[in-house]
Amino acid sequence: MAERPPLAALELLVALDAHGSISAAARAAGVSQPTASAGLHRLERRLGLELLSRGPRGTALTAVGRQVAEAARGVVDATDRFEAAAAALRSAPVPGLRVAASLTIAEYLAPRWLAAFGRDERGRTGAAPDVELVVRNSREVMELVLDGAAELGFVESPTVRRGLRSRTVAHDELVAVGGPPPPGGGRRGGSPPGRAAGGPRRGAD
Repeated sequence: MAERPPLAALELLVALDAHGSISAAARAAGVSQPTASAGLHRLERRLGLELLSRGPRGTALTAVGRQVAEAARGVVDATDRFEAAAAALRSAPVPGLRVAASLTIAEYLAPRWLAAFGRDERGRTGAAPDVELVVRNSREVMELVLDGAAELGFVESPTVRRGLRSRTVAHDELVAVGGPPPPGGGRRGGSPPGRAAGGPRRGAD
């Protein structure tokens, strides 16, 4: 990629066209007159064009210099618009996100998931969104998402309501725990000890 003329030199050229002298252009740009003169001379060499006419009454732009200054004005104006747009994005409020989760997920899983999401967004955009966590049972979570009251929901259910899209994001495991056997080795009533597979954790939107 070809090296571009420095923006500061283009700003000096535009200021010279607007104010009529290097000293006035230097004041407008906030630099000394020798610095402004050197910057404009370097721009002439960089472009290979005679931009300045030097005479007993001072330095003025040539006809070519005025044309180049007009083109430079477009670059400076575009840069100003770019910086204003970037400033507006920095000051814009970060969009919020309302997440609904069933009771167990909200207590044990959602805090970790949302913290990781916030770190990822901060690294990607420079700001983490404002996340509101709403805790309901699975049926109510699905109703919130269907009604548009939440953008995302997490439920403990093998199926979701019609109209929702879902993806399994985690599985849990249930462990049956029993007390010691009674004297004589008999077994009390109830389920035998062992493991039972738990239901999936689903995200719905």
